[in-house]
Amino acid sequence: MNPHANHLEYDKFQDAIATSFGGSKTDEKAVSEYVKRSAEFFPERITMPLAITVGLNDKIIPPASAIRLAEKIRSQGGKIFLVVREQNGHSTNYEDATAALKFMLSGKVLVRGKKTEVFTNKIITGIPEAENSVTLPLSNSGDFPAGTKTLNR
Repeated sequence: MNPHANHLEYDKFQDAIATSFGGSKTDEKAVSEYVKRSAEFFPERITMPLAITVGLNDKIIPPASAIRLAEKIRSQGGKIFLVVREQNGHSTNYEDATAALKFMLSGKVLVRGKKTEVFTNKIITGIPEAENSVTLPLSNSGDFPAGTKTLNR
C-alpha cells in the first residue's frame, strides 16, 4: 500500500537509500542499482496478482510511479487491483485495505467505484466507467465492499 516503483524519481530519504544502494543516484556506478530496484522498469517480473492503494495528495511517496506500474502490468494482462483516492495522502482506509487483501486472496481482478473511477484494471477520479467492467450485485454484507467491480471476467 502506498508504494513507489521508481527509485530514480523518488527524492525522500536519499541518505539512507544511497547508503543501501552504494551511492547516490547521480553516481554513475550506483545508478544501475536504483534501476534494478525500481519495479516500474521490470513489470514483466511481477507474475502474481498485485494490489496497490495510493492517495493523490501523498507528500511522502508520490503515487505516479505506482500508477504507471499498475498500467504496465494491466497492459501485459496481469492481475492488478489499484485504488487511487483523490483526497487521500499517505494512508489507506480500512475498507480499501480489506478489499485489496480479499483481491489478493481471491485472485479476482477487482476495482472499486464510488467517487473514484475505473478503466480496465485501474481506478482514477473523474473518468467514465470502464466499458469492460461488470457491476457485481454486492451489498455491505457481501464478500467485497459495496461498489466493487469485477473486470476481465
